[in-house]
Amino acid sequence: MAWFPCSFCRQVPRGQLRATYPSLVRGTDRYFRKLRLCDDDLREFLGTKDYGLRSVEDVALDDNSTVCSACGKAAYLTNGSAQFFVTSYPGGSGPDRHWANYCFDCSERAIVALALNKEQ
Repeated sequence: MAWFPCSFCRQVPRGQLRATYPSLVRGTDRYFRKLRLCDDDLREFLGTKDYGLRSVEDVALDDNSTVCSACGKAAYLTNGSAQFFVTSYPGGSGPDRHWANYCFDCSERAIVALALNKEQ
């Protein structure tokens, strides 16, 4: 049984929580947070279309750095782009790494939704 509640659902699961580290880089600013997620919330977080996350090991990955992964806006480079990285540690395996490109608006939404802290 876990000692801490899940960062999303606030429940204390019977099993382990998964350490998950989201980090958003926009210009010279970095926003980050450590999350403890239950298996269901980790699966939903990595699989949801809201964040547009892609596995770094995806062989079908295109390096289309001019498109926002979340909203599909094509010209996001003109208004401040951001890169979003997530490293998670699912049980019994090495780290799972995901990433996304964001326009300024989607990066702001991610910062607020995940309560990311600005690095000082």
